[in-house]
Amino acid sequence: MEGWCEICHKWRALERHHVFNGAFRSKSETYGAVVEICRECHDDLHHRHPAKYKWLKREWRDRLMAWNDWSEEDFIREFGRYEW
Repeated sequence: MEGWCEICHKWRALERHHVFNGAFRSKSETYGAVVEICRECHDDLHHRHPAKYKWLKREWRDRLMAWNDWSEEDFIREFGRYEW
């Protein structure tokens, strides 16, 4: 699939990225915490710029808390403790 990368905003082939992965992958899907990003940005998040990945997780934590009217404890109940 092609489209606008949600990080670099360039028109490219896109990959689906679950913001909260691992054990929380299905919850990311349920709550819409997924982004369509290009391969370069996907690699960046995991390998070259971990600070960008931390930013993305914080951004989505804040969005989910606002959208669902959650406290920090509510977020932790759904997605566990975070270290970012």
